[in-house]
Amino acid sequence: MQQIKGEELDNYLAKGYYRWNRLIFTDNCCYDSINNIFVDVFWLRTNLTKLGNLKDLSIYKKNKKFIVTISDSFIDEEIEELYQRYRANLKFEPSETVNLCLNGKPETLPLAEFDTKTIQIRDGEKLIAASYFDMGKLTMMDITNFYDPNYKKYSLSKYMMLLKMELGNKIGMHFYYPGYLALNTTIFDYKIFPTAEAMEVYIPEHQKWHSYNELKKEGLIPFGFYFNINFEKFLNNLEDIG
Repeated sequence: MQQIKGEELDNYLAKGYYRWNRLIFTDNCCYDSINNIFVDVFWLRTNLTKLGNLKDLSIYKKNKKFIVTISDSFIDEEIEELYQRYRANLKFEPSETVNLCLNGKPETLPLAEFDTKTIQIRDGEKLIAASYFDMGKLTMMDITNFYDPNYKKYSLSKYMMLLKMELGNKIGMHFYYPGYLALNTTIFDYKIFPTAEAMEVYIPEHQKWHSYNELKKEGLIPFGFYFNINFEKFLNNLEDIG
């Protein structure tokens, strides 16, 4: 079994790769099932050295009554039940279970081993949110965040992102990778959090990370295939070729 941990994970993430199930992949587009279109995506990372005191943010005060635990990765019935409550309220189709999200189908996928951690947030004894993320040597990679829909007002996904950044700062990590941003849609814009000043975006054509604050979405448009293509003209050309 291949181990993708420590510097191995750091190197993949730095080149615009990411984890899906037990695979490491990269992509520059995804299908937006809500709007029925393909959209250009760009990988993001948070430079943890550019963050201030996270506990000064109001979201910490809003959630201070909850109990937070961080442990080695595990999945149990309580977590799966929480995920199903969360999944039922989404407008798109995520993985059917937490186990499939993290592990895929072992009989059809080559297995890789990651250093995965679990965050649990409880209101008293009740599990209200959970998250999974991978650890490298100097990096952290988000996998999934989910919560009880009845606690939506507490912004628990963002809170768990902050908890990971706080942990990263504490143990000397350099970067936190939250996933990708997309042109054509705002569904992933929440990942520019908590501040654009700390965000970097990967431009595949340059094979380089750039300051997101300098580019913003407008600066990414020239690198977007689906954003710039005229589909009517493209389909007409296909008909002419045929």
